[in-house]
Amino acid sequence: MTIPHSLPSIDEKDIEAVVSVLRSKNLQDGALVGELEQMMTEWLKVPYAISTANGFGAIHLALLALDIQKGDEVIIPSYTCSALLHPISLVGAKPIITDIGKNSFNATLQSIKEKSSNRTRAIILPHTFGFPVNDIQAVKELGIPLREVCAQAIGGSLKGQKLGSIGDISIFSFYASKVVCGGDGGMLMTKDPELAKSARDYRSYNGIK
Repeated sequence: MTIPHSLPSIDEKDIEAVVSVLRSKNLQDGALVGELEQMMTEWLKVPYAISTANGFGAIHLALLALDIQKGDEVIIPSYTCSALLHPISLVGAKPIITDIGKNSFNATLQSIKEKSSNRTRAIILPHTFGFPVNDIQAVKELGIPLREVCAQAIGGSLKGQKLGSIGDISIFSFYASKVVCGGDGGMLMTKDPELAKSARDYRSYNGIK
């Protein structure tokens, strides 16, 4: 007996949309990608959205945009997907694993403080299974660049603020098992024009050193 992990909702309208793109022969960064980016900026009230091939790519792009490299440290929770871990190693930085809360799947403010050092260049916090990181505002006040991962939390909010609009950068995944299924795909969003420019440059290979 097979117990499915998730079952995406795909109707005839979705199938027709995919077929129309295939018929257009515009298979990369076309008009529909721009429409999705615009839709996300309007909905989240975050002005810059950069689409990527997947969530892994969005995390990698965020690390590159912040110039994180060998010798730097990036804090992540102990309970997470490997897609969070590997991009850190890919840029040569060191992932610092922090404990999650007793009654949550998310890293706590206390554990983050204990693992922070003068080499900490970023904190990556997923809202795991859609549960908001309750300490996120206090974490932001630490002054370390904060990335929200909203792969499982699109549409969620915390104290009236939409998840994905709190951190310096927010990451989305549209993988088959996520809240919004695109087969694959991801997105980086930010309010910082310089970060957005850097991310777009790297996406189009212009920022590669």
